[in-house]
Amino acid sequence: MNKLLYLFIIVILIGCSSNTPNENAASTNKTYFNFDEITYVRILISDKEINELYAKENKSTTEQILFNILAGPLNKDIAETTFVKDLDGVNKIEYPINKKYFEELNKTIFVEKKCSDFAPAVCDPFYRDILLFKKNGTLCGVAKFSFNGHICDFSGTSANYECFGAFGEFDKLRKILKENTLP
Repeated sequence: MNKLLYLFIIVILIGCSSNTPNENAASTNKTYFNFDEITYVRILISDKEINELYAKENKSTTEQILFNILAGPLNKDIAETTFVKDLDGVNKIEYPINKKYFEELNKTIFVEKKCSDFAPAVCDPFYRDILLFKKNGTLCGVAKFSFNGHICDFSGTSANYECFGAFGEFDKLRKILKENTLP
């Protein structure tokens, strides 16, 4: 039975259908966040550790918090979220995002777009990559990403983000995060 559960999890992780970029982006010019600071948080956990956590029936409080960070939805009301506090006890690395990327992030990635015939990936997400958006030192938004499954979740925005990923945003963002974290 345990082998079947692990096989099922592996199939879910590998079998995520990825979405393909739609070349006809229609931007509404509504940005997701009004920010002056971004912190990139990378949760340091292996696929094996995620699978073990996923399969564990009786999780400790710490394990349940980690599982909620990795797999749970964000509270859409940024004022009521405990997400940043929950990150305190998690094995992670943080990088400030260089301001030279802000214009591209605001104009091509975190901007509301209209799309048609876009089907987001279908799989259970495990969000290891997180962006914390701040304005004048105050948290104003959170974005979680599963780059393997091309799935995301946002908190603190009134913009419609259901088309995120339809226009190559995951690849653009991954490139920026990679460039930003190089020594």
